[in-house]
Parts: sequence; structure tokens; C-alpha cells
Amino acid sequence: MVEYQIAEIKLQTIIDNQETVLYYPFLDSLVSIKEELILLGRALTGKEVKKLNSEVFGTRNVKKMWEVLLDNGFNVEETELYPQYDSGELKIHILDFINAVKQLAEDTSDDELQRIYEKIKKLYNVREVCESIYNKVHTDSEYESKEEQFFYKRYNLLINSTRLETLSIHQIKKFLTPLDIVDTTDIINSATSLTKDLTFLLNTETKNTNKGVDLAFPLITKAINGLRKGQLIATGMFSNNGKTRLMIRNVANLVLKHNEKVLIISNEMSKDDIRYCFITTVINNPEFKEMFETTEITKNERDIRNGIYQNTTESDKITYIVKILEEKFENNILIIHTDIYSDEVLTEIILKHYIADNIDYFFYDTLKADKNNMANWDGLKITTTILSELAKTFDICIWGNIQLNDTSKAPLEISSNDIASSKQIYQLLDTLLLFAPIDKKIYSHYVYWEGSGIPTKNKVKELDTNNTYYICRVNKNRLGAKPDLLFKVNLNQNTWKELGQVCYREKVKRVLNG
Repeated sequence: MVEYQIAEIKLQTIIDNQETVLYYPFLDSLVSIKEELILLGRALTGKEVKKLNSEVFGTRNVKKMWEVLLDNGFNVEETELYPQYDSGELKIHILDFINAVKQLAEDTSDDELQRIYEKIKKLYNVREVCESIYNKVHTDSEYESKEEQFFYKRYNLLINSTRLETLSIHQIKKFLTPLDIVDTTDIINSATSLTKDLTFLLNTETKNTNKGVDLAFPLITKAINGLRKGQLIATGMFSNNGKTRLMIRNVANLVLKHNEKVLIISNEMSKDDIRYCFITTVINNPEFKEMFETTEITKNERDIRNGIYQNTTESDKITYIVKILEEKFENNILIIHTDIYSDEVLTEIILKHYIADNIDYFFYDTLKADKNNMANWDGLKITTTILSELAKTFDICIWGNIQLNDTSKAPLEISSNDIASSKQIYQLLDTLLLFAPIDKKIYSHYVYWEGSGIPTKNKVKELDTNNTYYICRVNKNRLGAKPDLLFKVNLNQNTWKELGQVCYREKVKRVLNG
């Protein structure tokens, strides 16, 4: 046992003694020395290896010896490799080095070997991208330029991220490149056959692999196919109607039911206000009541804020829920409050947490134009364009809240034309959901029915004047369906119950009467 431990220590010493051959030392972080030594060891044991170009290697000894092996069809005497060997700072003997790499190769399975091939090629491609971008931003000045500082900041995030192996080269380019540097190479060379892999596409769609995460609302989920990555979704409401509260309702569903990680970016409601809203949401909505076994508790947010409880049992149960949320979901919901809503800061926030915290779902409340661009009519459109590109490039889902202009229109009449500041953003959104409350004076103008089918006489229901109702218009949906849906809402408890489809009473009457 002692001999094995000593051998392991010596093996690690040999690995640590290796030097790289990269022009820029900062790229050494993108060289996997151990994996490169394993491939060399496999070649030296006479086993079959893929004949990779020597350029993919960053370790000096591997690169130089691989060149000799490649030139001679991997059929050389080991002594022919001796002149290529660099003993390094510790002056390790070449025979010790050769035995070490052979031992590393012997301990590697075939499945692991395939992963090593892919990793080495990927790291080489990443190094090439990093070097290319660095050459564009680097200057000979003794002071780093703003673009150079940007590059180093993003580079350090990248090399320390668990996403590095899964990011595409295109995504890495986008992540490392400052906004004011435009590289059209990928676009120019991106043409592919439209008919390629259609069978695969059909099969994957049939298997429902493109379905997103279910929202708390089945009919919206069915219409838009869930909360999907690569999509920019917006919810529009009038001022003070509950935009943030609806957002928190969906955040709670995403985190607690589906165990996803989210980042909330708020430029309006404070962190503590959002926390109170989140607690209220968890306490009052049915699926969370069941999850935490608190079906008997119903609580207004104001009482929670003021510490007003019916009895000690109720207080203890709510404290119990909060402690579970703290312990189990501490890293699942992150929040940033900022009044610096510039496009640059917004992009930096999203990409930093995408890379560093592995977050795929982002909620932005409220979607506004860059603070420095608010005077321009197209300011909001520019910001929305950036968010749309981020969603598609990095395969993330961004949910933005939008302010609607105050209007006297009935809920079933509102549309994207009622978006405050800019109507052009409609074209950039993948999904637009418009919510508006119904005035109780005109409840009798509407009827609703459960499900997504056509109404029948025995299914049509009246609105109850004891409840508060909102209509949700699926105003834009790239998948087609645009139903009008009825919700029973209690903002004090932040409950949003999807009841079914809604329509004007007279219109339904005409349909039923043929």
C-alpha cells in the first residue's frame, strides 16, 4: 500500500513537472496535461490511437514526441524519442517519464479515452478562439485597454466554469468578445442545408424533447410548449397590477417543483419585498401547501410582514417552511437589485451568472431601455434585441416584465399596441402574455369554460362577483395557439389560478346557438 502511494506521488510529480509550448502563458489553463500524457502513453504502449494533429497538444514533451510518432506512422523505437525530451525543472529521467505515461494509459478505459480525445480537441479550439480575440483587444501600451480588461475578466470566468466542456465555440466567442467588436465570420460561414437531418428532427419532436419546463398553468404550458430555453418571453401588465407577483409565482414553480436555478434582476421592487412575496407565494399556493404539508394555512402578505399569526402553531409552521427554503434552496434563487439598467451591465449580469452559477433561467423586472438611451424612441427595442440574442446564443430562457400604457380598453381588446415606450419589440419576442383585470361591473359580459376545447352549454360558467379575475391573452406565440384565458387572482396571497378559456358572453351564445 505504501509503495502504491509513493508511486502515485511520483506520478503526480512528473505531471506537475511538464511545461507548455503556448505563446501566451495565460492560455496554460486551457491545457489538460494529464490527458495529453495519457494519449502519449497509449501510443507508446503500441495501442491504437487516433492520429491527431500535433497542433492540438499544449504540453511540450507530448507535442514534440507526437510529431515524431506521427511522421513515422507510430512505429518508432522509444530511443528515437529521447532527443525530443525535456527533463524540466526537476530533471526527471526520460525512462521515468515514459514509464509514468504508460502507467497513466493503462489505467484509462475506452470510454474515458473517447472523452479525452474530445476534450483535447475542444481545448485546442478554445485556445485558438481566445488567442484570436486577445490579439484583437491587446495593445502595446503599458496600460490595459478597456477591451483587454473585459477579455481577462470574461476569460477568468470561463476557465473556472463547469460549462466550459459543453459550450460551443460560437458561444465562447460571443462570451469573450466585447459588444463593440463584431465578428461576421461565423455568420458568413453558417449556411447549412435546410433538409439535413429532417428525419432526426421529426423523431426528436415526436419524443417531445423540445418541450420546456411546465409552468404552474397547464393551458399556457400547452399553448407555448412550456418555458423553453433559447426563448425570450414577456409578460405585459398595467401599472400596479401584479407583474412582479406573477413573475414570483412562476419562479417558485420553477425552483421548488422543477429544481431549476434562476436569477431575478430587479430594477423596481426591492430584495426584501421580493422575499416577502416569495414566502407568501409558497404558503398560499396549493402545490406548495402539499409539498410542505401546510394545507390549513392561508396568509396575507401584510400579516407575514407584520408578524401577525393566529396562534403559535401557525407561526411555527411558517418558520419551519422558511428554514427549509433557506437550507435547501439557498443557491437556487439569486437576486440582483440595480438601478443601473444599461445594456452593458445587463449583459454582464446575465452572462456572469450563466457561466459562474450555471443558471439557465433569468427574470428581468422591469424590461426598460438602457438608461443612457431612454431619450431615443428605439431604446427599448435595442435592449430587447440584445436579450433576444443572448437567449438564442446561449440557449437560456429570459422572462421580462413589460409596462402597458394605461387604457380604458376591455381586457379582451388589449394588444401589443398597448406596450409602453416601444411597440417594435413585439417582433423580437418569442412569446408575449398580456394580463389585465376585469372590472367587476362588467363580469356579466364574460363567460368561461374549462379546458382547451370548444365551449358547450353544460360547460359554460359565470364569473363570481366575490372573486377577482384577470384575463391572460397569449398575444404572441411562435407555436401558433393564442387562447384567451381566465385567472382567479388574489394579490394579497399571490395566488393565480388558471380556470379555463374566456370569451364575451354574446359571442359564445352565437356559437352555441349555431
